[in-house]
Amino acid sequence: MAPPPTRSVPRSEGPATPELRGSRLAESPTEALNPVRGPGTARSTQPMAPRWPGSETEPREPLSAARSQPPGPAAPTGSVAAGPARAGGPVQPPEPGLDQPVPPANRRRLWIGLAAALLVLVVVATGLITTHPGGFLGARSAPTADQPSATPPAAPSPVLATEGADGPVPTAGAVSAALRGPLADSRLGSHVAVRVADASTGAQLFAQHATDPTTPASTMKLATTVALLALRGPEYQLPTRVVVGTEPGTVVIIGGGDPTLASGPNGTYPGAARLDDLAAQVKRALGDARPTKVIYDSSLFSGSNFGPGWEASDVDDGGQSARITALMTDGGRIDPSEVGTSPRYPKPDLAAAQQFAKLLGVPNSAVVAGTAPPDTGAGPSQGTADAAAADASPAPATQLGVVKSPPLVSLLEQMLSNSDNTIAEMMARQVALVLDKPVSFAGGAAAVMQELGALGLPMGGVHIVDGSGLSHQNQLTPALLTGILALAARPDQPRLHSLFTGLPVAGYSGTLLERFATPSINPADGDVRAKTGTLTGVSALAGYVTDAQGHLLVFAAMADHVVAGTFAAEEALDQIGIALARVS
Repeated sequence: MAPPPTRSVPRSEGPATPELRGSRLAESPTEALNPVRGPGTARSTQPMAPRWPGSETEPREPLSAARSQPPGPAAPTGSVAAGPARAGGPVQPPEPGLDQPVPPANRRRLWIGLAAALLVLVVVATGLITTHPGGFLGARSAPTADQPSATPPAAPSPVLATEGADGPVPTAGAVSAALRGPLADSRLGSHVAVRVADASTGAQLFAQHATDPTTPASTMKLATTVALLALRGPEYQLPTRVVVGTEPGTVVIIGGGDPTLASGPNGTYPGAARLDDLAAQVKRALGDARPTKVIYDSSLFSGSNFGPGWEASDVDDGGQSARITALMTDGGRIDPSEVGTSPRYPKPDLAAAQQFAKLLGVPNSAVVAGTAPPDTGAGPSQGTADAAAADASPAPATQLGVVKSPPLVSLLEQMLSNSDNTIAEMMARQVALVLDKPVSFAGGAAAVMQELGALGLPMGGVHIVDGSGLSHQNQLTPALLTGILALAARPDQPRLHSLFTGLPVAGYSGTLLERFATPSINPADGDVRAKTGTLTGVSALAGYVTDAQGHLLVFAAMADHVVAGTFAAEEALDQIGIALARVS
């Protein structure tokens, strides 16, 4: 047998560029994780999930849950995908063990009803840019029509009305027997923490060191995702605004924490809001006048732009993450076409402001850091049209333009599939904003922990210092990770279902693109969908797996004393997922 293809692995796993594999896209979560087969039926040989078309350097279509990957778990048909607004209390959680049963009828519909709800989410989660025309230093312009803030999501593909394969729950003995060999693999090192549970009920089927605090690497992103979805919902968008400054001829670009903002038409992230669109709005709003100075306001974030426990090689030329600033373009990348691990600007906010200034015809020497004038309280359009009618300059803080990111469902999908550390850190800061914590590494970590606790998840031994898992100082447990996965699959938690859509599929997409597969066969057969985690000495995998009888399980496997090397540990860890897929 020919050896598997070689691949390059950085300190923390980076994005793999997806491409279409197979003759069709998987169109529902039932098809993605529960191939259309009943108990005892042979596994399908067709791939169960897509890769996205295109290449790393070509313009790509917008990434949407309906197009790029099968939609994630959703509530039974008839529920609202975005979920009810959060109203002062926690989402009704199960006990920390997550062992509350779901009625059998609901178990069978757990995956079937999901796609329709998520398609509703994609349709409603399209934002608008509002342009506020007005004079600047005495100039006037006519109002302009609203424009889309980012490329709208593609039209949803049809959902297969297939029957879910809901086989019997495997016994604890069967799971234990299946894992005996894989867990004895010395390539995993001396400490391997594992938990397996029934996705429908959360009932534990296997545990080994399941409550041990363990370095999670990028499986940390599951915690960040569920905390943010519970608070913001999947349709929220992040704005980047431009307002009139206090000095004549000055405009202020205000970072709103959107890491995907594109510098131009060929940005890194599909469907991103664009800086050139924002500049065009400002020009229209200013009419014949031209700004002479650009101030960039990154004051939304505080504290260090470098994470605790990060290595110097993680940022700048190392390219594992950008330095975290509230304003940046293309994840801070110097070359937007270099996706994944690629060199970043040492000052992402300054670089973005200079790109914006160039679009306005303002030299780099006239770009400075600062803060926007205080809002007068009358709204962003205050004074714009009135000032134009009176042949007067717009008042300071008058909004000249705004663009918005794609909905969070798209950002989180890209973050999870490609293990994007920069997006993850920006998302943790959104959790801090909602919970009124300092918008910093420490504030984001505290906010994520607070929200996980409010969701009723088991928090014993948990310690969080960043949102991405790039730091070795993070400590999670398999009990927490499987609790998150089971909670996100519950029909009564529609706000959390978007967690599913971004998870890589074994051998087919994201950071699992080149795993679980040999040149001739994929032993997991598309039945594993999971978040990876890789740091020096650490390898982790946590997600969903369909067993041989068609029953859905959640699992987390974390090895943090690895000495055999990254590739060897990953191959050994993949055997755990394969073994679970074969449990009967």
